[in-house]
Amino acid sequence: MMGANYGISSGWAGNRYYSYDDDMWQFAPATKNYQQMYKFLNKCYETGLLDPAFFEQTDEEFMDKIQNGQALVTVTWITSGLDSWNEKLEENGIPNGNWEPLPVLESTMGIKALPSVDKFKKGLVILSTASEKPYFDDLIKFVDWAVYSQEGNELTTWGVEGLTFNKSNNSHQFLPNIMSPKNEDGNIDIRGEYGFDLIFDLVENEEYEDYKKPEDIVEFLDRSEKAGEALKSEPNLVIRDNDLDIITVTYEQLNAYVNESRIKFITGEMDIEDDWAIYIEKLEGLGYKVIEKIWNESWTEQNDKN
Repeated sequence: MMGANYGISSGWAGNRYYSYDDDMWQFAPATKNYQQMYKFLNKCYETGLLDPAFFEQTDEEFMDKIQNGQALVTVTWITSGLDSWNEKLEENGIPNGNWEPLPVLESTMGIKALPSVDKFKKGLVILSTASEKPYFDDLIKFVDWAVYSQEGNELTTWGVEGLTFNKSNNSHQFLPNIMSPKNEDGNIDIRGEYGFDLIFDLVENEEYEDYKKPEDIVEFLDRSEKAGEALKSEPNLVIRDNDLDIITVTYEQLNAYVNESRIKFITGEMDIEDDWAIYIEKLEGLGYKVIEKIWNESWTEQNDKN
């Protein structure tokens, strides 16, 4: 998420970055933007703003700090809301503690951005042995209906009209007895009771996703979207089959060195200015330019075919 504020991919978003300005793919940890992000994080670390346990603490230790008043600001996923954090604060003797989403802050490079949304969220696998079954054609037709038709998509998300939801002016509302983030008084879980919202809801349903988020989170995301505070989604890149093994092996070595260097740059063990050229030289020796070449040759080939 911090990488987005520096205009690049980082962390969970991976190391592959597409520059719309240059129409080319780059290895993000070798860019100047990455260097600027390290510079900011190093400053936070040296001034005591960044938790020294940042690199090694467990999820449980992180959440303890969030919920017992030790943390002031954090960067994390909040789409499920902050109610559980605030309830824990009260349990831990901080009755007036209240976590809220901040507007997107501007980075030291002057960028204000949330990460782009991944176009592909989840998928469904059908075993190859199913092709030998007499009902295979019917199975494919059913999956096609359940996932991609409007009727199937409505059923696998909202459920059955009159049983789990009502519709007015093309807007869906769960019935009062259905549990949701907007209705904590509900007593029926549509997953456990009816099996909805489990297997076939593979196509993003914006209205449904927003309904599952608390109001303050929806407002935060809407405000950010209207302000243009999100990275543009990267285009799809199709890698040639014979290059996938090269990328896998090379990536393994590269990522290990990037992860090792990340901690050293942020803590100051490696100087961000003086040691950057040495770092880039090491990345090149491990093959980052080979990967970039594969990405861009694949991109050119892909566009030529189109």
